[in-house]
Amino acid sequence: MKPITVTKFKGLRNIDDLERFDAGDLGEAINIDLTDTGKLVMRSGYESKVSATAPHSLWGIGSTCLFIESGALKLVNPDYTTKTLRTGLASHRMIYAEINGRVYYGNGVQTGAIDNGQSRSWGFDVPVQPSAAVTVGLLPPGTYQYALTFIRQDGQESGTGKAGAIELTGTSGIAFSNIASHAEAITKRLYVSTANGEELYHALTLTASDTTASHQSNESLGMRCTTQFCYPPPAGNIVFWYNGRMYVASGNTLYPSKPYQYELFELDKTYLPFDSRITICAPVDDGIWIGTDTQTIFLAGPGPESFQLILKANYGAIPGTLDYGSGEYLADGTQGMIAYWSSPTSICAGGNSGAFSNLTEKRYRFDGTALAGAGHVRQYNGMNQYLLTVQS
Repeated sequence: MKPITVTKFKGLRNIDDLERFDAGDLGEAINIDLTDTGKLVMRSGYESKVSATAPHSLWGIGSTCLFIESGALKLVNPDYTTKTLRTGLASHRMIYAEINGRVYYGNGVQTGAIDNGQSRSWGFDVPVQPSAAVTVGLLPPGTYQYALTFIRQDGQESGTGKAGAIELTGTSGIAFSNIASHAEAITKRLYVSTANGEELYHALTLTASDTTASHQSNESLGMRCTTQFCYPPPAGNIVFWYNGRMYVASGNTLYPSKPYQYELFELDKTYLPFDSRITICAPVDDGIWIGTDTQTIFLAGPGPESFQLILKANYGAIPGTLDYGSGEYLADGTQGMIAYWSSPTSICAGGNSGAFSNLTEKRYRFDGTALAGAGHVRQYNGMNQYLLTVQS
């Protein structure tokens, strides 16, 4: 057989029999990289930097690098030593999102936030409303509603649920007892309505340890309560930031935070349901790519009040395979940062304005059995590469 000289390789191909391959097509490539000139080179090796037992959920941004080991959330220090931030975590894949130097995380069971190298809760649990009784005071007769919130060191206020209520039959006051506390709260606020009113207004500021208080007059009521019926995020398996809101995906539902209030979610009011489990969420400049078990969707628009749902493909996405890179591979020439992920059978890319490409369906297809994976975009040997591993 006459030898064939190949000067430029095109990459892997498995959609045809070997007999139909063109020169430069590869049926298999083990420990091989392709250069920007089409040459094959041996894949570079690796160097172990951090010793860990069965680590997973590795993530990094800037100088921050996090991973999970044996139920512990760990931070990698610049000298490659590690610091344990939290223990007792479930073994599920952890997803992270950073905004303004703060990292939020969730694994479908637990959530949290990292501030200045310390882990804390992501939002407050809504406090139980205190008990109320009639006492002396100057409040006119009527029904008064009341509610409690917690205040953290950074000024974050908790939500509060359905208000308590007490009826005053004569001029009197309200005595509060059994006022709840929270380990992260430095102060507490009590809100009270006017007689027979619906709105709650700031009436009392309490210390973190106060368990009783009294309210005698509404002459100096303060600001209106803006966090009623707001809650901490659900324990979702995907977290991300888009256009002034944090989003959490839990099951087949997407929950946005209040605008620029990343720890307050109106769970009973503002949410977006999908037909099947959400597996990836990829925000771009003017919308969000949503991959589910069965579909690829583009949510066009600035927020939940105006999103337009555009179906792009009748197949979904593999959890964990999302990363971002340049847009040079999109057929329409879309520029800027592009989201890359893997469907069950191929690698896909999504850009602004719903620009979508299935990059490998005409050359290379997976067997469709993958349940999860990991994807990473990098520049190497003058080329942009999307690295993918999958777990069936």
